[in-house]
Amino acid sequence: MDLPSCLFPYVLPHHEDWRTRYERFNRPGEYHKGGVWPFVCGFYIAACVAAGRMELAEQKLLALTELVKPWHENEAEWGFNEWIQAQTGQPSGRDWQTWSAAMYLYAAECVHERQTEFFLTTSAWPGTYSRPDNPPQDNVASNGPARFNRDLGVALTAFGRLQRPMVPNQVKS
Repeated sequence: MDLPSCLFPYVLPHHEDWRTRYERFNRPGEYHKGGVWPFVCGFYIAACVAAGRMELAEQKLLALTELVKPWHENEAEWGFNEWIQAQTGQPSGRDWQTWSAAMYLYAAECVHERQTEFFLTTSAWPGTYSRPDNPPQDNVASNGPARFNRDLGVALTAFGRLQRPMVPNQVKS
């Protein structure tokens, strides 16, 4: 699997933090012990975009697209599972997790637009939030209804892209 797992390296039996219940529940590579969480991967892809690593972001978005499609509990075109077993790629947890879908859409939009919303780009580090295409606004304007409507429009536009490839000519249908 070509995506980062949650909490790596895994806690193993010889580690001080190991508990005997981990032999049955929450084994290495599962759930909070190294499972791959699509919502975490969405943040990772957005971070790649913010750092200007577009080729890596595109590769990881393709991997995430393949990861979120399989279903676990109910047959569907998109599973958007809670988490995936790191060693096997088996969807686990519950299907149709909103946070998995939301961060997938956000990551797809970041790659498509080649910029991030809500995250600083590396050009703004270590100073304050600034981008030439989105100058700072006062708190009322940036947190008010206009900002909400714009953000909702971005999310709905991204959702509409689920029906076509996220990265031109690369995503398998």
